[in-house]
Amino acid sequence: MKKIAAVMCSITLLLSLVLVAPIPAQDNWRVLCDTRTGEITLTRDLPPPNHIVLQQFFSGEPAARAWVNANYPNWRCK
Repeated sequence: MKKIAAVMCSITLLLSLVLVAPIPAQDNWRVLCDTRTGEITLTRDLPPPNHIVLQQFFSGEPAARAWVNANYPNWRCK
């Protein structure tokens, strides 16, 4: 009986750790266009003023960079 109680306590402890452990957020890289200069930039932050999002939800900087190279090879949005 004590073994069953010990196993149940262990399971409860493990479940509580799993439920409260933070889940790491995925990267969300964005490709931005500066509407004043026409330059394209990459960021994980929210767009600053005078920037529009051209594309987002890239899993990393290399994927965002590859998208820009394929769609805006001169890195200009104007």
